[in-house]
Amino acid sequence: MVVRMRVTGRRRIPAPPPAHRETTMLTLKVLLCLALSALMLVPLVLRDTMQTSAGQQLQVPNVDAQGMWAHWPKQ
Repeated sequence: MVVRMRVTGRRRIPAPPPAHRETTMLTLKVLLCLALSALMLVPLVLRDTMQTSAGQQLQVPNVDAQGMWAHWPKQ
């Protein structure tokens, strides 16, 4: 790596290697694919969550509260 001095006395930052741009683009593409696949899974997860909560609500027994109160001893 060659560091060149300008007249101002500051060191010049060397340019990144030619493959650096390709690696950056590949990394961005991979991250984009991961983000899109995660977004595609969100509706499935929400649907499963909604189905389990609806299923739990359906499992609640139908209780006749007035009938139970009628059999309760009065004071």
